[in-house]
Amino acid sequence: MAIAAKSSRNTAHSTRLKQLLGFLRSDPVNKVLLADAALASFEERSFDLAKDLLDRCAAIEPLAPMLLNLKGLVALAQQNFAEAAEIFEALREQDQTSASIRFNLAWANAMMEKWEDALALLDDNTLAASLRAPQFKIQAMHHLERYDEALVEGERLAKRFPDNQGLMGVLAILAMDAEKPDLARNYAEDQDLCP
Repeated sequence: MAIAAKSSRNTAHSTRLKQLLGFLRSDPVNKVLLADAALASFEERSFDLAKDLLDRCAAIEPLAPMLLNLKGLVALAQQNFAEAAEIFEALREQDQTSASIRFNLAWANAMMEKWEDALALLDDNTLAASLRAPQFKIQAMHHLERYDEALVEGERLAKRFPDNQGLMGVLAILAMDAEKPDLARNYAEDQDLCP
């Protein structure tokens, strides 16, 4: 899942992370400790520390897919979209069906203005895997100015995900830009934006 891109240099770590880092001082090449500490760092939004720990782990042996995925998420969080895309593309080659990998690769592509590449990754399985994916697909189509196609797809997605407030919001904006104010109002009402 794509996450807020905010780097952190958090020095107030949780007790668990402090404990893991303490263990690593005694056993700096322990792959399990490095992986656990990297994950804990990521969860605390200490992205620089997570990247450092993953790099240390990779220096010992190639990262397992789970850790490679974590490295991709760290790259997204640090707004290093080219690196994230490279990582998620490598993971996708290993597992063509993973919806979360496809979504994260699509997100990285979109952040690099590769909207066509992003859109191609947002299949039905990917749309079902993330609450943000349906609205992201409409945003990508909107960005590419495929208004008619996006309106048709939006109607389908609105029926499939009727409680997705984010989707209804982007559909309302799309309808306004497509000069369909009545449709925009309907979507806005579905999102509880209209009185």
